[in-house]
Amino acid sequence: MSACARPAAILIVEDDAVTALDLELHLLDMGYRVLGRADSGERALALAARERPDLVLMDIGLRGELDGVRTAERLRRQGAMPVIFLTSHTDARTVAQAVEAAPYGYLTKPVQPGDLRASIQIALVRAQLEEQLLDSEQRWRRVFHDAPLGMALVSLKGEVLQANATLGRLLGVDAAQLRGRSQAALVHPGDQALQAQRLQELQDTCVGAVQFEMRYLRADGGVLWTQVSVSLLEPHAPSPRLLYQVQDLTAQRLAQQQRAELELRQAQQQAQAQLLSRVSHEMRTPLNAVLGFTQLLRLQLRDPAGVREDQYLEHIETAGRHLLAMVEDLLVLQRAHVGALKVELQSVAAAHSVQHALALLAPQAAAAQVCLLQDVPAELHVRADPVRLHQIVSNLASNAIKYNRPGGELRVTASRSNARVRLSFADNGIGMTPQQLQEVFQPFARAGRERSAIPGTGLGLVISRRLAEAMHGTLDMAARGGGGTVATLELAGA
Repeated sequence: MSACARPAAILIVEDDAVTALDLELHLLDMGYRVLGRADSGERALALAARERPDLVLMDIGLRGELDGVRTAERLRRQGAMPVIFLTSHTDARTVAQAVEAAPYGYLTKPVQPGDLRASIQIALVRAQLEEQLLDSEQRWRRVFHDAPLGMALVSLKGEVLQANATLGRLLGVDAAQLRGRSQAALVHPGDQALQAQRLQELQDTCVGAVQFEMRYLRADGGVLWTQVSVSLLEPHAPSPRLLYQVQDLTAQRLAQQQRAELELRQAQQQAQAQLLSRVSHEMRTPLNAVLGFTQLLRLQLRDPAGVREDQYLEHIETAGRHLLAMVEDLLVLQRAHVGALKVELQSVAAAHSVQHALALLAPQAAAAQVCLLQDVPAELHVRADPVRLHQIVSNLASNAIKYNRPGGELRVTASRSNARVRLSFADNGIGMTPQQLQEVFQPFARAGRERSAIPGTGLGLVISRRLAEAMHGTLDMAARGGGGTVATLELAGA
């Protein structure tokens, strides 16, 4: 903005007072004039009619009868008035609504000053370009070539008639080399169908312009992310043309990718810290048992009277086996995490796997006074690793017994739907709360029974789900109507 030029006058339409004030301070610092702040669509329309701003910053989610999109549409009917949308939402539905109003820009909150400055400059230039197109072909040509955003004139057949230096620079070629080339050939193959669809919409309707994100192919083989606005010029002329206006989104996309990678690293670090904390907690109890009973055994050996070596050794062995089981579970979990878990898929009779597991668990069920029932058709076969399937079935059945009640039951059923087989393990035991169900597949989560006398490492369900996924299946847990829980294992049929 030159020192002698009249500063652009901007109207802020934002119903959050703090955000509106922050925008006003940024605009004043950039040298723009702020005509006012409107907190509703109705007030924005009145101010715009009276003051005629050069540009409007519009919040999409305005409260009241008129949201930002409807307000922008009414402003457009009042006359050419550039609008830049501001929103906290970037979902497809919000973007689609915004595009219908043909805005001059789209910024997500919180707005960065650099992005705000660039969007305003581009919007003002674009508004100026569109106005000059109507005034003078000569002036249009001069501005076309000097525009700070990539621009191209394209025939309805898709041939590039003219391109400016900025577009050539963005694509890594001389602008003259773009003339005569197919516009579709410049576009990433994955976006060619999208471009064709939006161009068809432009020609079939009277929207004036269509906007969409699209990837261009650079001359060096790289990919250029852009926001494209396409307008249909002189639609009733013998040879209508398409005006492409191309804004480089590479920096914005890179920032989004870096932010996503940072969030992923932070989540992984947090999960690792939680896992280490829980592992240390879970290992402390059996280690204390090993050390404590070893000390007692040493004292008993000094005083043979009343020796109870067998009992102490049994406690030590139990604690050691618990530690061994936990270490083995952790190794399986680690292999699954890095994708090194090996499975050998083959046709397995579901009934045989269930019967085998329940037979081994029959003594445990009898001691807990839990009735074991199964209704698995003999003809049902699944595509699975027999050893891993047995591990999953045994774990689900064992949990249903351990967390049941005297006189309770575990019922295992199976059914086939299309190419999938579903095994259900339903019990009428103590059940779980919605919060516990959300956490049940987290390492060392034991549905609030971490300090109970019920044995277990809290890794069985986590490992079972990973095993199911390795066999292209799923494992879910839900509350059962009338009490208890139901675990559902789904695998491909064979």
